[in-house]
Amino acid sequence: MAVGVSKQLFICRCATYVLFVAFIVTAFLLYSTQQKIVSNGQNLYHSNILANELRQTSADLTRFARSYAVTGDEVFRRHYCEILDIRNGKIPRPYQLGQIYWDAQHPHDALSKNDYGTASLRSLMVKQGLTTSELRLLNDAEDLSNALVVIEEISIRAILNTLTREDELLRNLEETNSEMATRLLFSDEYHLARVAIMMPIQEFLKLLSTRTQKDFLESSEYAEVLNVLLFVFFCLMGLLTLRVAQLDRLKNINEGQLIAIKNHELADIDQKKIRCGGGQPC
Repeated sequence: MAVGVSKQLFICRCATYVLFVAFIVTAFLLYSTQQKIVSNGQNLYHSNILANELRQTSADLTRFARSYAVTGDEVFRRHYCEILDIRNGKIPRPYQLGQIYWDAQHPHDALSKNDYGTASLRSLMVKQGLTTSELRLLNDAEDLSNALVVIEEISIRAILNTLTREDELLRNLEETNSEMATRLLFSDEYHLARVAIMMPIQEFLKLLSTRTQKDFLESSEYAEVLNVLLFVFFCLMGLLTLRVAQLDRLKNINEGQLIAIKNHELADIDQKKIRCGGGQPC
């Protein structure tokens, strides 16, 4: 009986250790999955910021180019050039650039001294870890925005009276430089070009949302399975721990009984020796 109990006790203890290891591994996998969910959320947030920055810089370039064409104020041209230089990684990126930076800037304010270092918007897109399709859409949008920059720079040169021979081909008959600049920036063609920039960005946001939602659902389902496994392992470890304690007590009882039986047998032997030594019948 004692041998059977000891064997059961050994099996239960081994099973408990195995379940404990499985519990630790499952807990680690659950933690990694939860970190992946957090990482996906952060990726979605930062990717949206980059897409919004591309959209916003295009809008800000239009705003400052038009403001300069209408007023001729050099401040607007300076801000226009700063936006391009920041986007192309030529000068440091100001703090909170991806939020309301240029909307909150007074026309005569200088760039914020708090910056995140120099990095082009395109390099940040690559670093963000976007898929090939997503990156291609944002690159397409930036290429369209850069094509619009060509028109904006022609209008700026018109105000500066530094038009090239190729630029002059765009002038209407008897049109002044100021009228030419205003027409280029407020034409239907310019407006359609602005709309064209937004189309790849909109498609990018759809792709990004679909991908992150898919990743989130898969990770969430996997996390639910791991949670169930953790609960099962915990319950089994609890039951096995109780069984080990029960078998341990039973083993102690059996060992105590064996010791008592052996002591009783030894006592009988001693009594027989005493009787035989005293001349009594053995």
